[in-house]
Amino acid sequence: MAKPIITKNREDYPNTFYGGGGGCGESLVRFKCGCFKNAERSFEQTKQCVQMSSVQVLTKIDDALCVFHSPIGCTGCTSFINGFSKLKRVQAGKGAPRNIPYIVTNMDERDIVFGGTDKLIEAVAEGYRRYKPKVVFVLASCASGIIGDNINAAARKAEEQIGARVIPIHCEGFKSQLNATGIDAAFDAIIGYLLDGTKPEKEDDLINLFFPQSLTAYDRLEMSRLVELFGKRANTVPDYAAIDDILRIPAASATISACYIFADHLAEWLEAEYGIPYDVIGLPIGIQNTDRYLRALGKLFGQEDVAEAFIEKEHKRIEKPLGELRAKLAGKRVLTGSGTSRSLATALLAGDLGMELVAIQTPVLNGRVAAEIEVLADRHGAGFVLDLSCVQPFELANIIKKHNVEFLIGFNTVATFLGVPGIQTQGSDDFQQMGYDGVLNLGEKIVRLSANPTFQAHLRDRGYSPYREDWYEKEPFSYLKEGAI
Repeated sequence: MAKPIITKNREDYPNTFYGGGGGCGESLVRFKCGCFKNAERSFEQTKQCVQMSSVQVLTKIDDALCVFHSPIGCTGCTSFINGFSKLKRVQAGKGAPRNIPYIVTNMDERDIVFGGTDKLIEAVAEGYRRYKPKVVFVLASCASGIIGDNINAAARKAEEQIGARVIPIHCEGFKSQLNATGIDAAFDAIIGYLLDGTKPEKEDDLINLFFPQSLTAYDRLEMSRLVELFGKRANTVPDYAAIDDILRIPAASATISACYIFADHLAEWLEAEYGIPYDVIGLPIGIQNTDRYLRALGKLFGQEDVAEAFIEKEHKRIEKPLGELRAKLAGKRVLTGSGTSRSLATALLAGDLGMELVAIQTPVLNGRVAAEIEVLADRHGAGFVLDLSCVQPFELANIIKKHNVEFLIGFNTVATFLGVPGIQTQGSDDFQQMGYDGVLNLGEKIVRLSANPTFQAHLRDRGYSPYREDWYEKEPFSYLKEGAI
């Protein structure tokens, strides 16, 4: 059994912030001059836990099993992921739909008092009996972390019993202020227990494409197709990949991450250990981002001419339908809010469609994100609102009302109750969002949803807003502690 890696919390990275809010221009000035500070909230509505981010990385590896060492409630999001992953598996050409294999120790009061490692070892053995996986991932939880259950020792003992690799994941929900730490914890375990020391034969035309679970199956196919334009093959991991695909990661000639915080940590390790070059390109949503994605690929592969020829051809192809969409959406006030990469990408997409960016919500601000926000400021002006938070829908609701937002791209539940139409972009829908066709697909959906907000108006007019009216009279960032700003 290899040595585990201690995962560093994302908020402990230099110049990384996760709490704040205000005008974009002022925020950028404060960040550049080094006087930006995290602002804790005296009230918080919700956050995504660290464990869930590890779950998103690991549960859809084909021949692996996840064992939750937790109360059963910790698996609630897994059942949601299971629902749409069955459809995405078929769409991605990965075979028949199947349920995600996972099992939970269902920790109770007795386990909290006396410890639950015996139950964990039993659960691993039972999971192996049912599913015969190549690898078992044991996910820690708040409960197991608080009582100090030694999941490393339990994993070693279970491994001896079943004869298959058992890998502990230290993803306690309370571990970090930023749920992206759970992504790093999952990849650190893959590095320490699966990849470290492996020496697969190099495959010069193989490219690692790291995909977050929020991408649709059609986006995966599109991003792989764009890699194939350059005569390369995509090793798309970790979703719907097999353990053998994971073990092939060090064989690749280059690595691409489609997200600023997903697998960038692993990509850096691959370059340091194996000399594999990488680029964290971001999501190719919108014209400008797709252009950047292709040009980055062209530079990485030494085929800039291929990239430029394809960009020119595609721009001409979509010119007419894009003009028609812009005419229908010109000036429509939009808020984008989701994961960091998607929030930034869809904000640029809004500009492609002629929409006015009113606000953006992003979970993290660091050097790379600040550079992207500068691009947005050049495109839209620096007057839009920056909400630096992980979810916090009560702040979104206030911004929507105060700034007369007409459409929301991202987590649209709160907007729906306020009578504002929106579109969910987190990959549970079954349409292509990436590439040039993705621009047209998203634009057409925004046009249709904007034209018929009957459902949203029904909820608004019947008073289904989750917040009191006096909340909307306050500033959206009223609960940021002044002393920390």
